Amino acid sequence: SHLITWNSANVTGTIQIRGYVVGFGDCILLSLPDGAETRHILIDFGRAPNDPSSLIRFPDIARDIEKQCNGKIDLLIVTHEHLDHLEGFYREREIFNRMDIERVWMGLPSHPDYYRDFPKAKLQKKLRDGLTGFAREVRRNRMALHPAFRSLLENNLANKDRLDYLRELGKRPVAYLARGQASAAS
Repeated sequence: SHLITWNSANVTGTIQIRGYVVGFGDCILLSLPDGAETRHILIDFGRAPNDPSSLIRFPDIARDIEKQCNGKIDLLIVTHEHLDHLEGFYREREIFNRMDIERVWMGLPSHPDYYRDFPKAKLQKKLRDGLTGFAREVRRNRMALHPAFRSLLENNLANKDRLDYLRELGKRPVAYLARGQASAAS
């Protein structure tokens, strides 16, 4: 089985938590009672680049999420922009495109203007840009890297296309969240 289920009847209704086995990565679906309705919160859906077998699981997981939610996600949370937290949304976008997704929350560093608005993060951007250039050179020159290092490198690069896709999924503007900061909608 690709899930773990926990139920609690201590509330009016049932809380269900499904943890999908995506390999090295995260994917958690919370189903919470809200009066006569059930609200669905999906937290992350990703996998590490060095785990190609996990891609085989993605279609079944995405279909099960769609089934469990009856095609509606009230809140989709992407904790941060690494592939082990967001690759599944992009890979299975055919399924997510047909779902009704109310809200998307992302970490503040995923905001398109993050590096402009937070000058102290410029060093992080410089490092990320340098690693992106290094990864490009590795691919172009067909350099051999240890698989674990290659996975770490690819997992931590900026994933603009995936983030752009996620920004368009919800009906409402994305909320970008950080500890101690007010949210900023795009």
